[in-house]
Amino acid sequence: METPVNEHILKLTGKASLPLALTMSKTYEVVLKGDITKTSDVDNQNGTINREYRFEPHHVEIVNDKGARIVGKDTSKTSQKIRSRHHIWTIDNASQLDYEWMGRQLVAHYDEVMELLKKLC
Repeated sequence: METPVNEHILKLTGKASLPLALTMSKTYEVVLKGDITKTSDVDNQNGTINREYRFEPHHVEIVNDKGARIVGKDTSKTSQKIRSRHHIWTIDNASQLDYEWMGRQLVAHYDEVMELLKKLC
């Protein structure tokens, strides 16, 4: 029997480079788009768990009090983005294919992959 989940907790990680300064002690609306990159269960020692989800943004917008949007620049390296997307793909597809295997296949079939990408773009 699965342990009951008491709380679902979203943990935010990552950063974004902003083109403008923000003001301390001011409340902002923040719009995030990103991926859940890890889940973990924390035992509450009472027969329940808290399930934690790590969220890593790849798009950040700050909305100021006048409704203007300040768009942040994603500071993640391309390799980090690829690793994150592969991790999510393996979860979504219940796959055991690891990142190293994917890298070897990309190198071995590079020309074919590039031709496919040209057709998609």
